[in-house]
Amino acid sequence: MEQKPPGSSDKQELLSAFDQVVTREQEKEGDAASPPPVPPRSARGWVVVTGAMAYLFLAYIWVGKPGWLFAPDIPPASVNAEEALRLELYLHASALNDHLADNGRLPATLEEVSTPEASIHYQRLGDSTWVLSGTEGAVVLTLRSADPLEQFLGTTLLDLRAPGAR
Repeated sequence: MEQKPPGSSDKQELLSAFDQVVTREQEKEGDAASPPPVPPRSARGWVVVTGAMAYLFLAYIWVGKPGWLFAPDIPPASVNAEEALRLELYLHASALNDHLADNGRLPATLEEVSTPEASIHYQRLGDSTWVLSGTEGAVVLTLRSADPLEQFLGTTLLDLRAPGAR
């Protein structure tokens, strides 16, 4: 039998253990570098179908605005024709009075101080007197410069508010 020099078998065992450790580390690194497993084709199909269904549902809600989700549109409250005409005449009269206070004279036309509707007529009677008249359907109102504006307006502003706001 051949005798090995002392300590050589220990070296051999250490080298083989080191090689095993290096080999295991390389295998672990190889496993970590591999891409994650891909789900099977059937699972990917379900994801696509679910996404498409969700998209269609959201499009239906956005475009269709279903009644079970959205409150119905409430039409605006109808405005009394007389109240609307009173308010319009009041606003034009205020503009005329402001112009008179600022310039010392009345304008030649109502268009110089405001934008009247076709149903409003302005008549200048003197340096500081005027008459406004308006028609709204069957309602005809006349406002003179001597009439108190607040009394002419009355409760019109209260009546024009939304029914639930009173």
